[in-house]
Amino acid sequence: MPQITHHDLDGHAVGPAATGWAATRVLADLGIDSGRWALRSQPVSSTPLLTYARELHALQRRVGAVMTDRVRQPPSLRGTRGARVSPASGSNGLNWPEPAQVHVHHDAEVRVLLQGRATFAVRAGDGWLAVACEPGEWLILPAGLPHRLQIGLGEEVEMLRLYARPGGWRAEATGSVLPASWQSWAAPEPSALQEALAA
Repeated sequence: MPQITHHDLDGHAVGPAATGWAATRVLADLGIDSGRWALRSQPVSSTPLLTYARELHALQRRVGAVMTDRVRQPPSLRGTRGARVSPASGSNGLNWPEPAQVHVHHDAEVRVLLQGRATFAVRAGDGWLAVACEPGEWLILPAGLPHRLQIGLGEEVEMLRLYARPGGWRAEATGSVLPASWQSWAAPEPSALQEALAA
């Protein structure tokens, strides 16, 4: 499950981090659904759509997804502006950069992190939540929830994005500004499971 830290509007941490079921409850209160796929040490294919076909199909049915694409960022690129989109089988080849500002969508945003680390900054009440994800974790952010994604800096990142419409989600900037310290809201260190799979 993701690790969550609360931050005030100035970016200062408020209280201890939440993990496990505590994190799941915090996310559920915001309408965010989350889960984890068991990563395979021996992929069936170099294409995640084939390796995780059963899990992907279940998630697609759950959210009514009609399209899936894959975002890959090589380790030489930093931040979210350099993310490259590699269309997945059956997609229409959407090719836009990750939004670089706090934004909302009219549809749910669904992501599955396959490699690397990523942190979502999510507006919550009078502050922000940093939702740090590691490989195998997926999130469903509800429509209208202000957020921004920070892809792990200096590392290879790969994720799937699922869409309920053929045109994908459209980001609308909210005008909200994240605290200057938000990029230091670090994603978690790789888990023992991830390290074991990499060995």
